[in-house]
Amino acid sequence: MSLNRDFTDVLHDLQLLAPATYTAAGEATTAALDGDYCRDGLLLINLGAMGAGATLGVQLQSCDTSDGTFADVMSADLAITDASASTLLCYAVKDMKRYLKFQYNVSVNDVLFGAVLIGGHRVENPPN
Repeated sequence: MSLNRDFTDVLHDLQLLAPATYTAAGEATTAALDGDYCRDGLLLINLGAMGAGATLGVQLQSCDTSDGTFADVMSADLAITDASASTLLCYAVKDMKRYLKFQYNVSVNDVLFGAVLIGGHRVENPPN
């Protein structure tokens, strides 16, 4: 098996939030997304410009069902301030359940960003 094939078999990407400028409008949460039974992953946040004094708070949540009670995956919300434009932030996340939601909070000023999850350690025999 080629190296490329090995990576394709074990890594799965999921766009959590499309890159755009998000305004300081309080907390928002995406709809439930199917995480393809990946237990662990890397949360990538691609930052563009942050307005003066802007703060971005993020949290990844997971649940066994798409309409159940979602729990935080990370031990604490991430608070991002004063990041340089064109910054890629990477956070390891563990013990995810099948369905995921991405929660974010932009305050004070607008922030240009997007979020992707690269999932790994897929459950070997997921239920049908």
